[in-house]
Amino acid sequence: MPRANDKTNLRRRLAAYIVCVFDQFFSIQCLLRLIRMMKGITKRVGTLVLSWALAVVGICAQTVDDICAQNVHQLGGMAAAAKIKSLQLQQVVVAQGGEMPVTTLLVPGVAFYQRVKSPLGTMMVCAYRDKGWTFNSAPTPQTEPMSADMIESYIIGSKFLGPLFDYYVNRKESDVASLTLIGEKDLDGEACFELEASYRSGYKMLVCMSRKDGLIRQTSSPAGVIRYEDYRNVGGVMVPFMVLSSNAQGLILTRVTSAQVNVDLEGKILAMP
Repeated sequence: MPRANDKTNLRRRLAAYIVCVFDQFFSIQCLLRLIRMMKGITKRVGTLVLSWALAVVGICAQTVDDICAQNVHQLGGMAAAAKIKSLQLQQVVVAQGGEMPVTTLLVPGVAFYQRVKSPLGTMMVCAYRDKGWTFNSAPTPQTEPMSADMIESYIIGSKFLGPLFDYYVNRKESDVASLTLIGEKDLDGEACFELEASYRSGYKMLVCMSRKDGLIRQTSSPAGVIRYEDYRNVGGVMVPFMVLSSNAQGLILTRVTSAQVNVDLEGKILAMP
């Protein structure tokens, strides 16, 4: 009997030992698998961190002047822009379900003129150097002088090549006092540089320029958000043929139907009615 018990105890100890060894082996295998998994995760995380770091370096490597130079080049270049003395646009404005024909004349830094024909009558706005006026034909024809702040705003708006071009080309004479690179922004899947433009008047605007083609895609300011699409070559420079404005009054879509440069402006067009 003692021998039988000894044999039984021996089998139990052996079985326990085998189970123990198996458990240790299993635990070691699990540990090894865990280590391999961690190595793989570390590699993937390391790759992601490296990619992110390279992206950050890529953004930081771009200076404001680099971004502006790209924008100027993609717009057509300084030589082509210097040949543009004026731009005339025939447009259709879609707002609140209705369409209105619009004529816009721009002389960069000198004059802004716009005529809108609506079912209610004709509206005109004109800023020329340091003078300006507005006209409304309904209910009775009325012309009013424009404030100095509004004149300045429209003259800035006459610079149709945009704030990045103005800052880079005109420098000390630019209306933009400074440009600050904020970083990168995704606009509907398109990577853009985002910059803050600070004007000498104190006005601030956020500008998003496409990294792909170097053209301005969006501007944001207290006045609203404006999207620029469908750029086309007009007289050697790129002009957006579709503009979508969003402000407190709603959405306004403007489509350019024709564009012409260096139009001979008649003095009477800019004269107050």
